[in-house]
Amino acid sequence: MIALYVEYAIRDGCSREDFYRKLIAQGVPAATRGEDGCLSYRFLYPAAGENSVILLEAWRDERAQLAHKSTPQFTALQQLKAAYVAETSFRAFEA
Repeated sequence: MIALYVEYAIRDGCSREDFYRKLIAQGVPAATRGEDGCLSYRFLYPAAGENSVILLEAWRDERAQLAHKSTPQFTALQQLKAAYVAETSFRAFEA
């Protein structure tokens, strides 16, 4: 299993709520959860109230996670990140 912890720092002048609403409207989470090999895909707001969004995702294996990068929902996420996200950081884990 591959697990990813991704943190998106939202740009000044943008809101994390708008970013998340656009993700939902474009069907990014639902489509990703339906992908072969996706075990979990959840967006969360940090409890500290910062202007960031956390993505926790888990994949059956590296092959499934890499295949995700060629999907329309991944492309939609990248476009939204370009508009809303100042910085992305992540950590990958294997289990």
